[in-house]
Amino acid sequence: PHYQLEVMKIDVEGSRKEPGCLRFDLLRDADQPNAFVFYEVYESAEAAATHKEQPHYQAWADFKKEGGVLSQAVATYEGLDVVRYD
Repeated sequence: PHYQLEVMKIDVEGSRKEPGCLRFDLLRDADQPNAFVFYEVYESAEAAATHKEQPHYQAWADFKKEGGVLSQAVATYEGLDVVRYD
């Protein structure tokens, strides 16, 4: 779990610096300490796609490819009223 948190922290910190990233939060399930959620908000689909081309995202992608993630679900929503918190 410690290495997992380090990899997620790299992705979180890098993602928050991306121009198109409005919000990037890392949440941990209170009842399942090894279950996490990335809550990501981008200003456009293009910004979300660009995110996946960044080196900090690649660290996360490599971690997943190495078997570091047992399961993953992705949900995409349309932002109706989004405020950027800096």
